[in-house]
Amino acid sequence: MLFLITIIGCSSNEKSNTKSVVPIVNQEEEIAKEVKLCISEAKKFESVNQSAQESIELWKKWSKTIKKAENNKIDSIKRLGTELRTVLSDIQKNNFKNIRLHYAMELKDKLWEENINVKLIGNDNSTLEFIGVIFANNKNKKDFQDLIRQDVFDLRFKQINYKWSEHDNSYTSYTLNTPDEGKIF
Repeated sequence: MLFLITIIGCSSNEKSNTKSVVPIVNQEEEIAKEVKLCISEAKKFESVNQSAQESIELWKKWSKTIKKAENNKIDSIKRLGTELRTVLSDIQKNNFKNIRLHYAMELKDKLWEENINVKLIGNDNSTLEFIGVIFANNKNKKDFQDLIRQDVFDLRFKQINYKWSEHDNSYTSYTLNTPDEGKIF
């Protein structure tokens, strides 16, 4: 079924409105194409080819497509949305460890000028540790945590540590209640 929309155009040079009829492609077909494209892109996804931020933005885009498809009235499109959710969930589980590694490397490159060292801890790279004299002050820890809060949540870090020196045994630790790695945004 072909949908038609009437567009009313008006510019500052025109004295009257002009009407034109512009055909658009069937919305269901467009959603189905979008979901199929996302499935294809997701299956080719490699975290090594992009920054952590680019990866997260891509996941969020795909998540919107899932919601659009799963909320559609047509069963075949709902099934495509469910298929995309399954594909993305599996790929997320397999890639978040590497995406967190990229994020830590990006931070390390940016923060070395501030004399802040960045480390990842754990087999799944889920603990991020910052070491620097700046973290002797509790306000700096809080401010820094506020600054990175959304990124570390999106990347599913479980814990963030702040030390003022490598040998600091009484460091500050933030435990994050993040979703499982397979849960779509």
